[in-house]
Amino acid sequence: MLLVCGALAPAQGQQPPAAAQRAPLADKRPYVVKSPHGERRDDYYWLRDDDTGNKRPEVLRYLEAENRHTEAVLAPLRGLRERLYQEMAARVKADENSLPVYDRGWWTWRQFEPGVEHPRLMRRRGNADGPDPQARAEVLLDLPQQAIAQRYYALGQAQVSPDGQWLAWTEDTQGRGAYELYVQHLPSRKLSPERIRGVLEGFVWAADSRTLFYMRQDRANLHTGAVWRHLRGTEPAADALVPDEADKTLFVELRASASRRQVLIDIHGSDTAELRAVPAEQPAQPARVVFARRNGVRLHADHAGGRWVLRTNEGAPNFRLVEAPEQSPDRRDGWRTLVPARDDASIEGFEVFDEVLAIEERVQTRRRVRLLRADGRDLRVVDPGEGGTAALGENRDPAAATVQVVVQSIVRPPATLDIGLVNGRELQRRQDIIRGHDPAQYRAQLLWAP
Repeated sequence: MLLVCGALAPAQGQQPPAAAQRAPLADKRPYVVKSPHGERRDDYYWLRDDDTGNKRPEVLRYLEAENRHTEAVLAPLRGLRERLYQEMAARVKADENSLPVYDRGWWTWRQFEPGVEHPRLMRRRGNADGPDPQARAEVLLDLPQQAIAQRYYALGQAQVSPDGQWLAWTEDTQGRGAYELYVQHLPSRKLSPERIRGVLEGFVWAADSRTLFYMRQDRANLHTGAVWRHLRGTEPAADALVPDEADKTLFVELRASASRRQVLIDIHGSDTAELRAVPAEQPAQPARVVFARRNGVRLHADHAGGRWVLRTNEGAPNFRLVEAPEQSPDRRDGWRTLVPARDDASIEGFEVFDEVLAIEERVQTRRRVRLLRADGRDLRVVDPGEGGTAALGENRDPAAATVQVVVQSIVRPPATLDIGLVNGRELQRRQDIIRGHDPAQYRAQLLWAP
């Protein structure tokens, strides 16, 4: 679905309010920014205010003046803005629950109540074939209760510990991408005493269900930060720094491997990437470089089944997939090609399952999903046809019996499919409904021009 937005001009014959002629102007204050790469003049450097706890009054006064000016200019459009919002909201089923997803003995989902903005996070015991009908549904986290006194609330990530006894989650109540990390004992619903402020949303449990890896937000580069190791129930001041990335122009991300045996630290920029890892069963070990960075080489890797699977553009502009041994994975002579590079298709991403490799690829602008057996043969290709896209959905456990795929087009709302990982059979789990939209009234056509 594509929504195109643009500036709304005053109606014909309607003059903008006088405030539009008196937009606030920031003062110019000459300042020279020095760096190892040279100097530059920035007359508006004084507007930079990185101190989250003590904002400068002169900066706040200027921002408040800009806000007042914006409200004055847009005042004639208030009725139109509200009408557009109501029309869009009327087409959305805001209270629709998410589909349950299997994750190591549990099925988890998000459950909405009518008229309530935030869902409850739920879980039920089961196996890869489905939830146990005799097991009761449990509330993992009551987001409406968490958000009840907040002007702004966003959940970052919520993860249950490997032993199933502890829930950790991050939440933002300010809207600046600076989250707070909480830990709760699920059987007693008692909060662990620590409350770690100023972190990014992602974190990873180690195998001991006591160690957490998280990232503290860099106060200058808000999108990234350093990785820290925390022991549940201890003071955050005692947390250990995992060796930091010196190049602050690169992004750093934290995730668990598909096997859950590795804590992965991705470091990447526009034309380089590096992967570091800490053994989940030995969380005090230093992070080791699994795949070293090389200029012009982009890569993404995962670990499952005692091997590394790597998507790389090294020698393959459209990317290829290779398998690397668990020991010395960065040695090229130990790599085995799983999916070779092709001129007519690019590999966009992948997920590793116990018996199948799920690949997102793009062929002539069309995004589709291929499921490959261990012997390299296709199990199934999910191709949406002209004007459509197929993408991997929410998949968490390599031992799952199905892979979730989402299919949609510019005229058809998303449909969620489960594809069997043994027989390739397709089951449509959900077809999203857009109220007031009839797909039969539209046609998608792809035209090529030289």
